[in-house]
Amino acid sequence: FPVIQSKPVKPARKQRTSQKVKNMGNSLEKLELQLETTSAESTFKIKEKMLEIHEQAILLHKKEIESIKKQKADEKETLKSVCVVDTIGLCDTLFQDNEVYQIIKKSVDSNITLIDRVVIVCSGRIEKPTVDAMKLFLNWMNYPKYKDNFVFVYSKTDDMSDADKELNLVIMSELLDVDINTEQFIRDPDGTQKSVKFFQAVCFPPKADFATIERDLDLLKTAIFTRPTTRIKQELHLKDKQISLCNLL
Repeated sequence: FPVIQSKPVKPARKQRTSQKVKNMGNSLEKLELQLETTSAESTFKIKEKMLEIHEQAILLHKKEIESIKKQKADEKETLKSVCVVDTIGLCDTLFQDNEVYQIIKKSVDSNITLIDRVVIVCSGRIEKPTVDAMKLFLNWMNYPKYKDNFVFVYSKTDDMSDADKELNLVIMSELLDVDINTEQFIRDPDGTQKSVKFFQAVCFPPKADFATIERDLDLLKTAIFTRPTTRIKQELHLKDKQISLCNLL
């Protein structure tokens, strides 16, 4: 599915443009009133001034059209296809954890050159076999080098307090020996800076309405789809050219 990272025109700029147009309109109205009560000699000067305002309005309109065209061009350039690779889970009843690791590794090595995000999802009690298996993936993906490309999600927190959620995130980070404080700073369209956390505790109950899950969904989407500063390179394919596809594992 496509992800569009557009650069909308800043509200302040729109306000300035609207104010200019409003001022021009007010000036024209005043000049039109003057025409009704002025002499023939002054009429010529007033019409010249009105023509000047009209020309300024046309120029302003052209600039706005150019700005809109540039904005649309920027949106087109940032349109990307997103490839989401949903792997089989660990602790599967049919496969040993090492078998799952080998299956996923072989598939990724064969088909994906660059990876933008690796999303690791856990829930409940995290047992040692699961920890060992996940560490295989962390080593394979060179976590110390690419830790900003990883998102860790502790799911199914329906009945947990905020304190319990934080505690489980800490336990998860300590078991996997990963940095719970990993974050990236981005700017909103209004120019304000905010922090994106790559450790999330979320819950999406099966029958919950959208209002209930909206906050967790927004946080998770932001963490996953924030553009990383680097891309994980599969060593076997370093000679391949960079591709525009966004890959999520």
